[in-house]
Amino acid sequence: MEIILNFGIPFLVIYFLYNRGYVTISFGVFLLFIGNFRNIKYCDKASFSYAYGFNRRVIKFGENKEYKFDLEYLISEGNLIIEILDKHKNIIAKLDREHTNLNLLVSAKQRYYIKARFSKCSGSYSLTWA
Repeated sequence: MEIILNFGIPFLVIYFLYNRGYVTISFGVFLLFIGNFRNIKYCDKASFSYAYGFNRRVIKFGENKEYKFDLEYLISEGNLIIEILDKHKNIIAKLDREHTNLNLLVSAKQRYYIKARFSKCSGSYSLTWA
C-alpha cells in the first residue's frame, strides 16, 4: 500500500498535468534550458545554451478552425525542427528555418502534440498560434 502511495499518486498527478499541457516530456542533453509555458493555450517558447534531443507536450484547441502557427527562429548554431503530431503521433506539419509559418485545420477537443527536435543547437525559439 505504501508503494502505491509513494509512486502511484505522483505518477497520476504528472500524467494528469501532461495531458493538460503543463508538463513536457524531454529526452536528450540540455545545458541551461529555460522553457516558458505560461501561456499554454497559444504559445510555446524556450531559450537554451546547448540542446540535443527532443521536447514534447500536449495541446488541445478550443474550436474547429484553421490556426496559424508562427515560429520565431533565433538559433545561432545547429538545427531546430518543430513537428505538430496528431493523436496517433503521426507528423501532420513541420516548421523549421525555411518554413516559419503555416495554417493548419484542427479539430476541437482533439489531442495534438508539439515536438521540438534539437540538433546540437543554441539560441531560442518562440512558437505561437492563433
